[in-house]
Amino acid sequence: MSFPRSRRAALTAASAALALAGTLVAGTPAVARDQVVPVPAGATTIVVSGQGYGHGHGMSQYGAKAAAERGVGYRQILAHYYPGTRWGTARGKIKVLITADTTSDVRVDTRSRLSVKAVGARKSWRLDKGSDKARRTAAQWRIKGAGSGRSTIAWKAKGKGWRTWRTVRGDAEFSAGGRAITLHTSKGKVAYRGTLRSASPAKSGKSSKNRDTVNIVGLEPYLRGVVADEMPALWHPNAVRTQAVAARSYAAYERHFDSHGYFDVYDTTSDQVYGGVPAEHPAATRAIKATAKKVLTHGGRPAFTQFSSSNGGWMLAGNAPYLVSGPDGYDPVSTWQVSIPLNRFAARWPSAGAIQNLSVTTYPGAGGWVQTVTIDGARNDYTISGSDFRTWAGLRAAHFTLAAG
Repeated sequence: MSFPRSRRAALTAASAALALAGTLVAGTPAVARDQVVPVPAGATTIVVSGQGYGHGHGMSQYGAKAAAERGVGYRQILAHYYPGTRWGTARGKIKVLITADTTSDVRVDTRSRLSVKAVGARKSWRLDKGSDKARRTAAQWRIKGAGSGRSTIAWKAKGKGWRTWRTVRGDAEFSAGGRAITLHTSKGKVAYRGTLRSASPAKSGKSSKNRDTVNIVGLEPYLRGVVADEMPALWHPNAVRTQAVAARSYAAYERHFDSHGYFDVYDTTSDQVYGGVPAEHPAATRAIKATAKKVLTHGGRPAFTQFSSSNGGWMLAGNAPYLVSGPDGYDPVSTWQVSIPLNRFAARWPSAGAIQNLSVTTYPGAGGWVQTVTIDGARNDYTISGSDFRTWAGLRAAHFTLAAG
């Protein structure tokens, strides 16, 4: 999509199915209902009228854009969306799970300065220089788990099959002296800076045949593959600088608090969209350099700088003291409307019986952000969270009202 992506929108199929089953409610729920929509017998659709795009926590990207165009600096924009945070610095590397590579091997094109080594070992082998046939004629190289805690390094010439070059202990990785390496994925070739590791998911650290591809890259080069994928790079420079600091802070937070053992962040909306070298843009790179190493902190640690496309004019409180609830004077409120066929409700919650009412509760003092939706049926009632209803219905945000149509 060409517009900014909302954060943490994706659910796994299993968790989505569990959540959308709803909670069976006996009788009237204990919470007050802010909106009760009777569903008459002749109704065929439910009309959802909403505003915003995303989860509503933290920065509105369209709000940052509007503020920057009014002459507001990026530091002031960040102070508005993350009040109470302080400025700090972050550096070092980050480990990114490359979800587009769904195979159990890491396959790359040969290039100058390409080398391979076992993880944790000092010795590495240059793959672009050598007298042996492999290094003279290889077009591609591959790392694959060999079992017994080992990795097989193989090569292939153009039009030929794979041939084993050597086997090493533990996991292994490719690097090219900081230069980009072209990775083969299920979606095609993608170039990544840094190191491409064939990583064992086992948290015990033991090498296995089952591997994931992890890109280990410096925080600043990582941002070059993130910022233009999360915000149009040609927006006002102060908006893009705001995005650069928010993205850097978010990555530093995940690295510090939410490590998965062998990687720090996903390359999708589960964390931040990261597209590697193809996602880079000169304007985004300028914003990254202008804010180099700058992050927001709270309590001396990186802040959880969530952001979404638009909060619909009202910031929704999050799970940190600087993710506050209140009106957002920067956000240009965007509205939308979706019609949901009533038979979709019946198909999803068949044991509810005929749908009689739909009830909505909102978070207190949250400007209309929906906390729960209750499906009142002739036989059973079901209550689900506003965010789960949003996922099921494919809505832009959980900031809406309902009407029978």
